[in-house]
Amino acid sequence: MKILIILLIICIIIYFKINSNNIETFYTFFKPYYSNEKNYNYDLYTKKLYNNIAFENKFNYKPLIIASNKTKNNFLELITKIILEKSQILHINYLYYDNYYKMLHDLNDNKVQLINTSYPIFDHIHNIPNVRYVCTTDIKYIYICKRSDNYALKNFSYIHRNTKIGILKEDESYIFVKMVTDFIGLKENKDYKIKIYETEDHLLDDLNNNKIAIAVFNDTYPPQVFKKYHNMELMELNGFRSNIFFEQYKQYFSRQIIDLNNMGSQYLPKSYDTKTYTMFNPDFEIVSFETFILTNTSVTDENIEDILKSINNSIPLLNRLPQYRKASIKYNSSIMNKVVYGLLPSNGTLKYLNKYGYISDIDNANCKYFIGKDKCTEENLALLT
Repeated sequence: MKILIILLIICIIIYFKINSNNIETFYTFFKPYYSNEKNYNYDLYTKKLYNNIAFENKFNYKPLIIASNKTKNNFLELITKIILEKSQILHINYLYYDNYYKMLHDLNDNKVQLINTSYPIFDHIHNIPNVRYVCTTDIKYIYICKRSDNYALKNFSYIHRNTKIGILKEDESYIFVKMVTDFIGLKENKDYKIKIYETEDHLLDDLNNNKIAIAVFNDTYPPQVFKKYHNMELMELNGFRSNIFFEQYKQYFSRQIIDLNNMGSQYLPKSYDTKTYTMFNPDFEIVSFETFILTNTSVTDENIEDILKSINNSIPLLNRLPQYRKASIKYNSSIMNKVVYGLLPSNGTLKYLNKYGYISDIDNANCKYFIGKDKCTEENLALLT
């Protein structure tokens, strides 16, 4: 019986061996993906090109340190990922500062290489000659709120007798409040008092509970807090000579029109002293400011150009961020195409803007066709004819 079983197994093996199309054996040696052409990786290791200076200069191995005053900065976090993926920069460290003064002075001393801040903050810090502008990044809005049932506080001219103003940290909101109250002629600790808050929830809870009369904070647009606090409303920008104020401080702040329909379905309609806002009349004027990436003179032009190229090539990705959902970045009017008055640009920024047609020494309207694509030169302009 055992002999029959062994013979049967041998027959089965022979049958499959004869009828099999697989002629490969365990004793066949081969080189997968073999080619007679020597590829880059072959030379990299056989000739030890990794020790070559030219190869070392291809990447930046030295970590860049990016700093911000916000513990959560969606824009900067995304930019960091984009730079690591798209540029030759291999290492980025992210730091948080709760002190603007130290952050800008550390940038000036090259203890950090990039920071995200605004012109109102920059202009209040002195003795930082090495700081340079890279590009404009974000638009932030200042929301000035009161309770809907506070009928006595109609506008800024009604601030008097120690009106309590709550502000989320001493940031751009604080600078705006100090500027506008000084412009009107109001005196702190006489006409108004300022209370600083560490968290937005604490600030708005105190407004909701009538512990303060006005709450001021920065946020992107549209903010989500108005869906939570239904008895809160924005204050109109009147009660002072706003046209003169915003002309005087145009480097710091500007006025923007927002659509109140985006503040939540419960927000409209809202009635004010002279105007009622509805879903058909939703345009409301508030304060805005821009934020920048700043660097210092120790960071190389190549690194700055690499960063700008990485950002500009990722505009569709940036447009997915909440702050650009209602007002996306456009290619011909992107965050790249400007130099800010009062901020010295880095050499890398000027080289990049010139290389891709955002700025030019040639006074020709046709230069607009090269924006974001190529340098505007006489030779390139001749190709358009």
